[in-house]
Amino acid sequence: MFGADTTLSGEVRFWYRGETSPPVDDVLSLLQASPTTTHVFDGNSLKGDYAPLVNGVGEALAALQRLQLPMQADTAAARQQQFLFSLLGLTSDIRERVNLLKQLGRFVFRRSETKQDRQRRLKIAIADPGDQDAIAQVKELMAIWRPEPKSFLDALLQRPADAARMLTRRLTTEGVAALQVINHDLPTLSADEKHLFVRAGAVAYQQQGSIHLLGGIGDFLRPIDGGQTGHGLSALQLLLAHGLAQALLLDTTELDAVAANVVASTFEHCLGGNALLMAVESFFVDWESRHMQTPLDPADDEEPIEAWQECLVEHDELRPEAFVQRSTQEQQDILKEMFGDEWTDDDDAEMANTTAAAA
Repeated sequence: MFGADTTLSGEVRFWYRGETSPPVDDVLSLLQASPTTTHVFDGNSLKGDYAPLVNGVGEALAALQRLQLPMQADTAAARQQQFLFSLLGLTSDIRERVNLLKQLGRFVFRRSETKQDRQRRLKIAIADPGDQDAIAQVKELMAIWRPEPKSFLDALLQRPADAARMLTRRLTTEGVAALQVINHDLPTLSADEKHLFVRAGAVAYQQQGSIHLLGGIGDFLRPIDGGQTGHGLSALQLLLAHGLAQALLLDTTELDAVAANVVASTFEHCLGGNALLMAVESFFVDWESRHMQTPLDPADDEEPIEAWQECLVEHDELRPEAFVQRSTQEQQDILKEMFGDEWTDDDDAEMANTTAAAA
């Protein structure tokens, strides 16, 4: 167990749910509130609790280099579609998507096209899907835009074996840049900080060659299957693969955090589709149920028998008149005295009938 490095630079890249990356200060406050960490993988010694998991990622990359790894997106068209889905899902408007596409590649409009024609085609390509045909939308995007040649994204979309080689080199890097995996279980958060963790939606971040896992996400994802394509990776290994891609992009490109997240998410989704997204949603449901339940009133913690003891009356505590047998008329007089005007002739008749039936 170690104290956390509670300094997050502008280079931090989060894995988060939703369209907007959480503010760095929000996650920093959580790390400062609960600073204990556990190193679960060291890329120099190749040791740690997560070493078999990281080795499994390496084996999957080796199989991908041989084009022997089953993937959710097993064709160029399917991988292009996953890129579009990541672009649309992790951004909020067309302006942001255009800026990201400029970072990731270049537009290839024909010179004869007018400005209005270009804007129309661009809007079709990167507008929110709605009722549009996703396949047609991908074709339109790839007709007017190309990824940067020889980039990781270019390789992933067209030559996944080359993308796997790039990731393998990053995975096997030694020295100060060696990959590290660090758990932040966040066991001592206040009620407000727990709400902040759920609202932020960040379960991991990548910084300076280290993948940081938050809130016990690693242990939760470890046994969950990472998709139905037969690649053999768990949901946790998909998250580690995402972090590895982020580390590669941070080392080799000038992409900003959002653009890098779009590319890393594309790789993750090409492997396992929405498996990780669904697993993370299940994690938050489980985490809230275990950590954010309304505290019970201390009185509710009493054993049922103890609570009922107060209602029980011992035989010796009964007054002597409780054991006196009374006639029907005497019982009616007592009840009339107790209930007053609420006791009616109908009650007298019903009591008389009940007594007659019991006789």
